[in-house]
Amino acid sequence: MNDAYRVSAAAGLLREHDLASQLGANNRNVSRPGEWPEGPHPEPLGLDLLPVPAFDSDLLPAGWRLWIADVADRMQAPADFPAASAVVAAGGLIGRRIGIAPQERTDWVEVPNLWGGIVGRPSVMKSPTMNAAFAPVRRLEHSAATSHAEAMKLHAVELAIHDLKKKAATENAKAAMKKALRAGGTEPAMPGLDVRDPVTPVRKRFILEDTSYEKAGEIMADNPGGITILSDELVGFLKPLCRAERAEARGFWLKAWNGMDYYPFDRIGRGSILTPCTASIFGGVQPAKLAAFLKDATTGGEGDDGLLQRFQVLVYPDVGADWQDTDRLPDKLARTAYTGSLERLASIDPTSVGASGHEFNPIPVLRFCPEALEYFRDWREAHEKHLRTGDLHPALESHFAKYRTLVPCLALIFHLVDCPQGGPVSADATLRALAWSEYLAAHAARIYGSVTLSERTGARLIWKRLKAAGCLPQVFTVRDIQRKGWAGLVEADGIRDALKVLVDHGLIQRREVPASVTGGRPAENYRVNPKAEGLP
Repeated sequence: MNDAYRVSAAAGLLREHDLASQLGANNRNVSRPGEWPEGPHPEPLGLDLLPVPAFDSDLLPAGWRLWIADVADRMQAPADFPAASAVVAAGGLIGRRIGIAPQERTDWVEVPNLWGGIVGRPSVMKSPTMNAAFAPVRRLEHSAATSHAEAMKLHAVELAIHDLKKKAATENAKAAMKKALRAGGTEPAMPGLDVRDPVTPVRKRFILEDTSYEKAGEIMADNPGGITILSDELVGFLKPLCRAERAEARGFWLKAWNGMDYYPFDRIGRGSILTPCTASIFGGVQPAKLAAFLKDATTGGEGDDGLLQRFQVLVYPDVGADWQDTDRLPDKLARTAYTGSLERLASIDPTSVGASGHEFNPIPVLRFCPEALEYFRDWREAHEKHLRTGDLHPALESHFAKYRTLVPCLALIFHLVDCPQGGPVSADATLRALAWSEYLAAHAARIYGSVTLSERTGARLIWKRLKAAGCLPQVFTVRDIQRKGWAGLVEADGIRDALKVLVDHGLIQRREVPASVTGGRPAENYRVNPKAEGLP
């Protein structure tokens, strides 16, 4: 691991591909009828997705590398899938039980509950790789459920005995009262009524998969360290939160990302519950569904409040065409090492690793060692200055702004995985976290750039038809395309979005036809740039 950790590479990547243009900047290319504009020369549609680096196993703690590689090989999936899953799984197990103070003296504290996911087409092994990474956490969940069931059986016996004792105590008290009254006493003794109810066992929870925010709040109240939400389809979890009537639920989950707040539940029949609100979230998502959701979240829609930008460990790797049948047993030693590290995190004692809190911040925290602190300070200075350049699209700026939280949290996770003895967060763990920031920045660029993926896909389809003789007239309209009934080109708004991509690339020209010409409402039509012949 070297010191090449700054975000300058990611910044250069974003500038090189002009992401702001992809997310909505419009190269206007409209002219008066009869003229071909002098604007941009026609250019090929280019790649659908921005490039991302291949996953480097050095990004992982040493004890995880063999297992992540084994999962990826057996499932013929990108290593990015199980790696991102493992990082969020580890952060969820630590939760708010241990935090990190990123500065030397201030009371700024972060806790490592992370949100993330894996983006890929159907059938690229998203769920199986995610399940392999979360298998130790599921095992903890199953073990806790079994233990709770046994505890509840014992509790039922205790309740039965308690009721008998309470009944006997009540009868004894009544007899004592009668005796005292017969003797003329004015304040008869009430012996035996101080029989306390048995405490109901609390079930330890690690994972929730299908729950309302109200129920999640109840479970968090019993599990103040935090829980992890898993979802096979992240957009299915996120999209309902965009509805106005779900504003309370959205507010709850936004607070759960912070990890250190409390959420008040005041309900008739339930009383008042002040819930420690901490949750990690992870799941899979298909590119097309994510692109549609992103479009709303980056263009001022109801989802444009930073919820999506909190999914910082979100990866969208390339999936190669090569595939081979890999039928072998899992690497037992590698799996044991990985499982053991997560189980240790689940039961970690903050004091055993040197974490401590105080009256104004009861969450036990670790700080960077001197060398790690210098690395983080240098990185943050460059990062904060880059955020203030104005070069980034607002959606990406919001996303990257949260890296000041992400980097120290990743450093804490890697440190606790690599160093069971604890102590100040190491320089090695910090460099690894900074390397992750560059890796994730490239994936963020691809993901936010995919906002226009559906439009570019439609643009390719239209351009292919335009180059085929006789498919469309030389001057055509949106209605002409609709009449063809081509797959994916039915809705007028979707067709216009696709045509806009072709206009922006200088391949076609949009022309407005005034009402004086149409004899009715204004209209629009399109024609191909004669200079674009021969372009792919």
